[in-house]
Amino acid sequence: MDEVFRRGWIREQGHLFLTSDGNEGIRSAAAIVFGFGVHQRCTWHIAHRARDWGPTSCAAAVENSVHWVFNAPTHEQLHERLRLFAQRWRMHAPQAVNSVLRKAPEAVSHWVATDFPIRPKTAAIAERHSLEYKRRLRSTRGLFRDDNLAALVRLIDLRHNCARQPGADWLQVAVRDLWPQPMQLHHSTAPPPPPPRPTTTAYTTRGT
Repeated sequence: MDEVFRRGWIREQGHLFLTSDGNEGIRSAAAIVFGFGVHQRCTWHIAHRARDWGPTSCAAAVENSVHWVFNAPTHEQLHERLRLFAQRWRMHAPQAVNSVLRKAPEAVSHWVATDFPIRPKTAAIAERHSLEYKRRLRSTRGLFRDDNLAALVRLIDLRHNCARQPGADWLQVAVRDLWPQPMQLHHSTAPPPPPPRPTTTAYTTRGT
């Protein structure tokens, strides 16, 4: 977070919308570095934790019910679904209901925080992105230095973030970050051309 702040990668001037699970360390670090914050508690984590508080026989049903609540199309319908959820499960899974109701106020920030262009209600984007590290680094043994690892992670992040912004060129962003002088690259964001059609050549060699 210190590096994100130092490099000016936060577009919002003095404001941050943070989506995370209930980890207090992440929230405290964001408050220390950025000094502000609107926090959205990950609704997927709320649902996944709720199943741990319900009977084993209906754990999946409890989790699916919580997803149903937070997938409501409007803020008003979310409140109505939350009421129906509590009414349905209060007798069979009271601890799960209490857990969801306690966390619900922090799970609706994406409905009311209208000043932010991106307001994800779950941490799924970041968690899927972390799988890209595992995929690329699983067979890597030649980084040798932490600086090399940090550079590779930055490149993966840049490409991932630019892919979410139509027209953004991750390679140009990388060059601008690494070199102070502008550098023109022969690079295009257009999709690559299709591969050539396969051809078959028949030939014979003697003695083999």
